Amino acid sequence: SPEHLLYQGFGLFYHKYGGLYTQFLAPLGKELRFIIVYEMEVCYNTVKSCKIRKRRYAERSMYMKTAVGEVQGEALTLVNTTNTAIAAESGSLPVLGTPFMLALMEKATCEAVADLLEDDETTVGTAMNITHIKASAIGEVITAKAVLTETDGRKLTFHVTARNDKNELVGSGTVERFVVLAEKFLRKVEGK
Repeated sequence: SPEHLLYQGFGLFYHKYGGLYTQFLAPLGKELRFIIVYEMEVCYNTVKSCKIRKRRYAERSMYMKTAVGEVQGEALTLVNTTNTAIAAESGSLPVLGTPFMLALMEKATCEAVADLLEDDETTVGTAMNITHIKASAIGEVITAKAVLTETDGRKLTFHVTARNDKNELVGSGTVERFVVLAEKFLRKVEGK
C-alpha cells in the first residue's frame, strides 16, 4: 500500500540521517502525504506542512534544563487609569491593581520563552503564588522580570518580580506555565 511504501521510505530516511530531520514527504498521486512522528506515534495525514517534533522537544528540554537561570523575559507598563485597582474592580484606590501586576508578570514569562516555542505552540498559566508588597501610583513605570527556575517536561516554573522606576520591589513570587499546542488546546476547550 502507499502507506507501507511511505513507512519504508521514512525508515530509510530516519536511519540514514540519524533522526536529524525537520520533515519528510513523498508524492502520492495528486497530493503530498506527510508522515508525522509525534510522541513515539506514527500516523499518516494529508497536510500542507509538517514538523517532526520529537527531536526538537528533546533538544529544547535539554537546553532549558541547562539554561535555568539564563532564560529571562521582561515586560513593563505605565500605571494609569486603565490598570488601577478601581479599573480591575479589585479595590477602591487609584493604584496599580494586583490583577494587572500579575498579568504583567505573566507577560514577562511569555517573553522569556517566546523564541523557544514552535510556531503552533504557546504556553498557558497554571499556578501562581504572588505577593504584592508596595503600592504604585498613577504615573509610575513598573517592570516585571521572569527567570526560568525549573523545567519538568512541558511544565515551566518562573521566579517573577515587579519593580518601580526607583528599583523598589513591588511584588514577587512564582508562576508555572505549560507548553501546549494552541489549536489542540482550543479544540479541547471548545469540546471538539
